[in-house]
Amino acid sequence: MKKQGKQMIILLIVLVLLLGGYLGLRWYNEVQSTKTVEEEVDYIISLEEGSVIKYTFEYEGTEYTCEKKDDTWYYTGDPELTLNQFYLTNIASKMEKIIAKDTISDVTDMEQYGLAKPTRTFSFETATERYEFYVGDSNSFTKMYYICKPGENTVYIVDAAVITSMNVDVKEIVVEE
Repeated sequence: MKKQGKQMIILLIVLVLLLGGYLGLRWYNEVQSTKTVEEEVDYIISLEEGSVIKYTFEYEGTEYTCEKKDDTWYYTGDPELTLNQFYLTNIASKMEKIIAKDTISDVTDMEQYGLAKPTRTFSFETATERYEFYVGDSNSFTKMYYICKPGENTVYIVDAAVITSMNVDVKEIVVEE
């Protein structure tokens, strides 16, 4: 009987320890999930929504510039075209919040990221600022691109959606009347 009592006490202690561990892990996960996304996000650019008023991007060797006047986007190459406003606003919104998935500082060889001779560039303006970025190689496995600011030796790794949103010929987003 004493042997069974000792076994029961040991099993209760093990049960209490397991229950404590479970509750501790549950509490830890709750604390981690309540951290705000803002604390964990590394913004390269974080602008107010709707603050981009002009942007320029290259696609397949052609440079396109779109400008917003009176809440309407126009292609500066042909302001008479009626363009898909949703699509152009989407491109601008991608530029307003560019998140670095990772940052590589003090880069001495930009060529390894395809930034010694960038594949393309994009720039955008607000009422008071102008921003420009070079686009380097893409990593098809991670769906990321390498970008940098001209004259800087920091490489940012960004989600492909930032770059691929600009993969459009303006003729493709003309709204037929």
